[in-house]
Amino acid sequence: MSVPTKRFIFALWAIPLLVFAASAYGFDDTDSGPLVPEGLVIEDAFKPGIGSSVGKVVAVSGEVLIVHEGVLRGYRAQKDLPLFKGDTIITLEKGRIKFELNDGSALTLIPETKLTISQSVYDPENKDRSSYIDVSVGKVRSVVTKLSGYKRSVFKVRTPTAVCGVRGSDFITDAMVNISEITALEADLGVLSRDFLQEPPLLITDFEKAIVEKGKRPRKEKVSRDKAEQLKKEFLFPDELVEGGREGEGVEKPGEKFEEEGVLVPEYELVKPGRREKPKRAAAGDILDREGVAGEDEEVSEVRESAAQLILDDVLKQDTVLPPFPGTPLSP
Repeated sequence: MSVPTKRFIFALWAIPLLVFAASAYGFDDTDSGPLVPEGLVIEDAFKPGIGSSVGKVVAVSGEVLIVHEGVLRGYRAQKDLPLFKGDTIITLEKGRIKFELNDGSALTLIPETKLTISQSVYDPENKDRSSYIDVSVGKVRSVVTKLSGYKRSVFKVRTPTAVCGVRGSDFITDAMVNISEITALEADLGVLSRDFLQEPPLLITDFEKAIVEKGKRPRKEKVSRDKAEQLKKEFLFPDELVEGGREGEGVEKPGEKFEEEGVLVPEYELVKPGRREKPKRAAAGDILDREGVAGEDEEVSEVRESAAQLILDDVLKQDTVLPPFPGTPLSP
């Protein structure tokens, strides 16, 4: 039996159990809550988080908050500030931020977005990269560095309705409480619904969009090049919009680090995006698009295992004792 097949079987075994455990212990984070936590105190003097830095801020516009894990103290984001595991980044009404993880992957948030760096490990000496990003609400463009020859190279994004597995990609995540849209610009992604974790992932590639509604299986649509370019422009900073001029200028390419550090600019009068109505919970029953699933056992299992691990992490945070696992899973 091949290693990918063994991993696939383990994932099939693990995910239903973890879903059951999460349900049994009351885990449910489908409500992203308020954009800014109630009682948050904004401090002037920045204090580092726990452990080593996992990345840094490269550009900020408007008001953006950084909140370390486990505390109700926030800091105003500034260029070159370090970021740490567990940090939550919140862009307010006119705020946007671009930050870079240690592996060179770059993420850009537009106004009214909330993102948490749940995990980010980059160990080039041991050929290990593992990052988990939670997008509670809002829009994020992720330009993920593709790493070759690594023992593990995992980059996963989770929203209230979806789990997305990435290799090396340029994609946009648009998250709301009851629906998420993941648009692949130059990417190969595996997308799971958090309501149907036992199903094979929906695979999307360049100029395709996965739509994951709560209670429905994921579906995909084509995205025109013109629409893709419009989406890219949403993530430009005010100075880039003024200086760029040409379509697509100032947009970084997948897998590349930012060559320009960016600057802390004054708050511009950005156009506030219209508040999107959150759709009601949809009924299950759509047919799953299984195109491209055959022959992708390894990628499928990686996405599934990542979904299982994210759920397990959340269950453990509830400070409860889980029942023992029934038996021993297959070893890889």
